[in-house]
Amino acid sequence: MRSLSRLSKLPRLYRLLRLIRLFRLFKFSRSLRSVFKIMHVNQGVGKLITVLITVLFIVHFVACLWFALADIDEFARDTWVVRLDLQRSTTGHKYSTSMYWAFQTLTTVGYGDVRAVRDDERIVAIVWMVFGVGFYAYIIGYIQTILNEIDVRAYHTQIKLDTLLEFSKRNRIPDTLQKDISMYI
Repeated sequence: MRSLSRLSKLPRLYRLLRLIRLFRLFKFSRSLRSVFKIMHVNQGVGKLITVLITVLFIVHFVACLWFALADIDEFARDTWVVRLDLQRSTTGHKYSTSMYWAFQTLTTVGYGDVRAVRDDERIVAIVWMVFGVGFYAYIIGYIQTILNEIDVRAYHTQIKLDTLLEFSKRNRIPDTLQKDISMYI
């Protein structure tokens, strides 16, 4: 009987998967790039913001999955929600606890105050930890690449501005024209 009630919750998971498909993260990041271009945000900073938003979305999804594990089993006494006595807590408190678990597991900190005990919780935690280690390495490398790119661009821009200043002094170019050219650069 209990397994039949768990099966009745499967449509919720299907709706969650449909939501993920609707999000279309790739199109979202292209839209963000367009917005950053209009706002004249540095390309490197724009990439960092895009990565941050992507991380927040993925962590949100895993936090919801973490809570859904307990909900699918109708908050049995060995689920993490019941072990932490969160049944009567506010939705915000449950969500923040789920997000806390997802972030600490993703960043490989793992304080152990919200931990996996049940087999299904352990499976999700293991998959999330493996993803987290790879993701952590990717993010560190990606951020390093972005910072290097910002430095190189700034260096090249400064060289161009210095050359313009020398050229302007040598050829007595008016200050207004020099300002316009430097703004273009």
